[in-house]
Amino acid sequence: MSDRFLNALGQYADVSGFTMLRANLRQFWYQIPSWVRAIYWLEILGVIAVLSLLLVFHQVVQGVVVQADLRREVMTMHAEATWRCNALQGLRASQSCLLQLKTPPLAEALLANRSTPVNSLVD
Repeated sequence: MSDRFLNALGQYADVSGFTMLRANLRQFWYQIPSWVRAIYWLEILGVIAVLSLLLVFHQVVQGVVVQADLRREVMTMHAEATWRCNALQGLRASQSCLLQLKTPPLAEALLANRSTPVNSLVD
């Protein structure tokens, strides 16, 4: 705390007991070693806090990107497997393959997707 701060507090000196508080605060402030009172410590702590928050933000964003990439890969693999099942010769083989994937047959999937907007099919 600088003298400017302590002097700014002085304009409220009409409050009872505030003058004593101000004197005690000034005495406490000047008992602290000068190297601790230096303002650059606060700047260093601020920089450390900002860097740590940036590191945490980076970790969270990186985790989200990895998770989205894995989800995209799984959806692509499932879509390819469904396509392969639908391309099989014979209705029984196709339905058996789709049952193993737990995916409805192509006709049911097309009927179910007609009521959904086109944008939701892309996602």
